Amino acid sequence: MLQTGQRVGTSPGTAVAATLFYNRLSATRGDSPRATSHSLYGATALTCAALVIAGADRFLPRRAGTETRPPLPADSPKSPRSADPV
Repeated sequence: MLQTGQRVGTSPGTAVAATLFYNRLSATRGDSPRATSHSLYGATALTCAALVIAGADRFLPRRAGTETRPPLPADSPKSPRSADPV
């Protein structure tokens, strides 16, 4: 799941950085260092926004009943599979 999220987040980020680069490159008539700087500032802003969203998701309280629990092992006393056969 993490890899899927990374891929979904990387695709628009790469597209935005390339768009910023080529827009600035055409606006400055081929000033490549300025265009590179502009696209890196945009990528940095997107990364900061993603970190803020991830931090909010991590540290904000959850609603009651939405927590997920790991499955019980088969030999756990509460597991239905560990009950004695009848």
